[in-house]
Amino acid sequence: MENGQKIITKEQDLYFSHADGQGHIHRPVGKVPWKLIWLQISKENSWLVPPSQDWALRTTPYANRLRYYLEDMFAEELENASERSTIQQLYAQLFFLTLQRELQENSDPGLLRYKQSFSKLWMQVSASLEQRWSLDALCKEVDLSPAHFSRLCHVFYRKSPGMKVRELKMEHARSLLQNIDCPISQVAEVIGYESTSTFSTAFSHYFHLSPSDFRRSL
Repeated sequence: MENGQKIITKEQDLYFSHADGQGHIHRPVGKVPWKLIWLQISKENSWLVPPSQDWALRTTPYANRLRYYLEDMFAEELENASERSTIQQLYAQLFFLTLQRELQENSDPGLLRYKQSFSKLWMQVSASLEQRWSLDALCKEVDLSPAHFSRLCHVFYRKSPGMKVRELKMEHARSLLQNIDCPISQVAEVIGYESTSTFSTAFSHYFHLSPSDFRRSL
């Protein structure tokens, strides 16, 4: 480290260096080189709480799993299969879910229980996007008042409940447009839009690209 402190890492270690912390130099012991992955993550991601304001070292059973997910994700670049992009996205999701679980191990137990309930809720919403998910319907599923539910949404995601549902709809729409050859009207219907024009407007606002232009860009 810049302050002269030496840190020795092992295979199961995760080393976190805060962007606002001190500098450091990587010096591998022996002939085994370091594998460095730099992740630049927006401060607006409420779930990613840095372990410290400088640096931290954690031993975790997830370390190798994280490495495998990244290596497999990058390996997909060498493939020409049509599903390559989808597989890469799945590996990326696995990586961030695993990293999120590691960083939440010491989280407040009450908040962690709420997060688990919210995760189940969003899985349920994702499985039935054609339904009208009003605030009351969402609150009923997790047995929370609208005010409490909305507050926790802002704490966890920096989004309102409506924005979170819209995010799930738009991301699923993008996946369908990218990977399935079906009419745009059918995509709109699958994610709960009665009008194709209303869906196109919502998609354009979210991605700054119309559904048809998005398809042409692939």
